[in-house]
Amino acid sequence: MILNSLPPEPKLKLDSESLTFISETEKLLSQIELLINFTSVGFYNLIKINEAINSYSLDYNTGWNLESYFFNSDTETQTNKLIRSVEVAQKILKDVKPSRLIKTIHKELIEEKASDEFRTEEPTFSFSLPAAGEVPGLMNALEQYLINDVSYHPLVNAALVHAQFEMIHPFYSHNGIVGRTLMQLHFVWKKKLSIPVMQISKILRGKKIEYFDRLDDLARNNNWNGWVKFMLRVFYEAASLTLLNLTKLHAAAEYNVNLLTEKNIATTASLKLIDLMKKKPVITIQQLTSDLNYSKQTLSVIISKLLEVQVIDEVSGKQRYRVFKNKNILNAIE
Repeated sequence: MILNSLPPEPKLKLDSESLTFISETEKLLSQIELLINFTSVGFYNLIKINEAINSYSLDYNTGWNLESYFFNSDTETQTNKLIRSVEVAQKILKDVKPSRLIKTIHKELIEEKASDEFRTEEPTFSFSLPAAGEVPGLMNALEQYLINDVSYHPLVNAALVHAQFEMIHPFYSHNGIVGRTLMQLHFVWKKKLSIPVMQISKILRGKKIEYFDRLDDLARNNNWNGWVKFMLRVFYEAASLTLLNLTKLHAAAEYNVNLLTEKNIATTASLKLIDLMKKKPVITIQQLTSDLNYSKQTLSVIISKLLEVQVIDEVSGKQRYRVFKNKNILNAIE
């Protein structure tokens, strides 16, 4: 496969619908950023977890969802690796070259000594890739484009960089996840968002066939216009979903507090419990005891009252090792 460096040739032609996606997404990003300032750390962490789960599921068909994250140790481990890689990359975003940033993300995901090295052999895929010997040069060119990407609007460049990275396929594994992480960081890098919370993978998961078909069409036919328009629509839908999630999370939290107040059970302990469940909407009795530092007896009284007014549900069906779910919080994000 012969792959040319960015920007694409011939020059992109953005139609009126593409330009509308850009302007409407910009408005949504401004609203998201405003809402982030009033959002608890627990809430935007839930959104980041949800995005990480969907990114993994796109490539590995895991079937994971937000609820399974709190039940399945493998889901939690793999998801946390991706979240940690984004956080580490975000910390060094301003101070390093993009090549180190990309390798850092990959290394955090794989946790292997040689995981920050580009591929040196030709992987066996059903689609054509640039030869391994071309990867360093192509990645260097991509790095230069990332540094100097003034050719197009940042949303367009996010789409271009993601596709170029996927077509280079510089690593033996996890290229899709790293590529989608780059899009998240691009919004932070270009000061569109202060926190990487865009639900891009959630939208792509619903368009999985088209997503991979578009990449294949791009690789085979150089159809950059079709790819960019598709991704601009994805960004618009992702921004809409992210804003909706944040709005519903705030509404769910307010509803929970108001219900406790209305039922005269808004004690310090009960409010602490539902506040903790903003961060952990699915939680065991053991975790509650440890995190809140209350006795099991005290917690049992609080939990009984919360179950009675249906703020939380017991989902294990067991008498011991019970598990509780705040369905209002989970429903707000799934």
